[in-house]
Amino acid sequence: MAALSELRDAAGAGRGGRGWALFAVRAIASSGLLGYVLMQADLAAVGAAARGATGGWLALAVLLLILGPAIMTMRWHGLLAAQDVHLRRRALFGSLVVAGFFRQFLPSTIGGDAVRAYDSWRAGASKSVALTVLVVDRLTGLVALLAFIVIALGFSDRMAARLPGAWGVVTVAAGVLGIVTWTMFAPASSLVRLAERTVAGLPSLVRRVGEKALWAATAYRNRRGALAPALGWSGVLQLNVVTFYFAIAQALGLEIAYHEWFVIVPIAFFVMLLPISINGIGLRESVFIFLLGAFAVTREQAVAFAWIEFGLFLLHGMAGGVWYAIRRSA
Repeated sequence: MAALSELRDAAGAGRGGRGWALFAVRAIASSGLLGYVLMQADLAAVGAAARGATGGWLALAVLLLILGPAIMTMRWHGLLAAQDVHLRRRALFGSLVVAGFFRQFLPSTIGGDAVRAYDSWRAGASKSVALTVLVVDRLTGLVALLAFIVIALGFSDRMAARLPGAWGVVTVAAGVLGIVTWTMFAPASSLVRLAERTVAGLPSLVRRVGEKALWAATAYRNRRGALAPALGWSGVLQLNVVTFYFAIAQALGLEIAYHEWFVIVPIAFFVMLLPISINGIGLRESVFIFLLGAFAVTREQAVAFAWIEFGLFLLHGMAGGVWYAIRRSA
């Protein structure tokens, strides 16, 4: 996969010293956050909580982790087919598994999306189409995620009290994504022009993101039949993700209702996406300590939960590395 090396080198050349500086800042942030968590937690209690995890529930979590790429395969396959790019589902599944390896172990150089974009391009998609499909793929996932949190937040009094400003943030984010989703399905060009004017009036940083999202959304204006299934698969994927976290919680004996995880998981997901740490290390533990604390979960239990989750993702990434090695040898 020489093209991946070229992507990595080009990215590295573009960032130069600034890229290494950002990496160093993230490493320091991760170390500081993790160090603070470890100083506050009883590591013996963390270990005891992790060792007491129920094997059956952990096995279910592993199965759900494997099921995730299979669901994403269906969504990706439909979006590619709508752009006249046809790849076998097995190849797409393999690409997603390999992307998991790069995401976990080389997040600062290539990232999983570069692997997926390369595989789409290799199958005959242009670079712009390959990237557009990935952006739309992400957008449909975000729409489903926000829909879940908006609904679930209304049924979670403890989380609403724990996060008094959550409704405001969610409302703004839902509004922005609502504009993008509306544009995806808009049958008339006048609606697209209205969306363009709305995005143009946003602050500069938000406007750049909005312009990219709008560009991706309009690529499917005449292929709207592909978007409804993509949103459907995104809903199934988010159900799978929430159930994955619920299974880990059950393994640890945490008494948190299933519907509460529809609030906890999206918030934790968005926080861990913040580019202030390496792979969410330190940030992951902190956010779960905060969120699970609303349900009387101890600091040690929350850290054990975070480490089990991270460990399962690392195992998934290692499997992707094996798949990548087999694919290269073939």
